[in-house]
Amino acid sequence: MRRIFAICGCLVFFIFLVSCDQISRGWKGLLADTAYNQGNFDRAIVLYKELIADNPDDAHLYFKLGTVYVSKEDSFNIRRTIIRLNQMGREDLARNLRSLTEED
Repeated sequence: MRRIFAICGCLVFFIFLVSCDQISRGWKGLLADTAYNQGNFDRAIVLYKELIADNPDDAHLYFKLGTVYVSKEDSFNIRRTIIRLNQMGREDLARNLRSLTEED
């Protein structure tokens, strides 16, 4: 019986740790979005890069990072981000990011 309680306790603790990690990522994403919306582009870049380091396959994070580069008019990093999105097979996001750089 003690073994069952120990296993259940370990399982609950594991679920708790996973939940904390997800909350942390969500919080960091909120901080990155807030920094971007407040015009603190350098801070937003740092936060989005940290999120990307933890989630390298999340194309939406690259897109958000790309929008910061668009706001900073950083054409070199915009191109790098578009290339990365294309490599990830997300031509739709690459096209959307490219459209943000085109003049009307």
